[in-house]
Amino acid sequence: LSAAGRDLKLENLLLDKRENVKISDFGFAKMVPSNQPVGRSSSYRQVNCFSHLSQTYCGSFAYACPEILLGLPYNPFLSDTWSMGVILYTLMVARLPFDDTNLKKLLRETQKEVTFPAN
Repeated sequence: LSAAGRDLKLENLLLDKRENVKISDFGFAKMVPSNQPVGRSSSYRQVNCFSHLSQTYCGSFAYACPEILLGLPYNPFLSDTWSMGVILYTLMVARLPFDDTNLKKLLRETQKEVTFPAN
């Protein structure tokens, strides 16, 4: 079985005494049988394309991929990849890449190129 967390966010990442990152809160996790192939492709949209799409909204707006925000079926592993990108940006810049106070604005922002502060 492979697990997709579907709720990756800074609040669910913990550090142990050796500063190893541990993921917590698997309440939205989805288990996928390992007999379903995990395709290898350079295209974000093609990886594991239709073998285990989810339709349930999970997670937090600020970390959710555009497909979730639009209510479309989504690949839970790619959704986790998107969330990790949001986490990495936030760790580097000390703020979220998108304003999650307004869903329509958030959807527009996720379609634009992410910019990094000059300083």
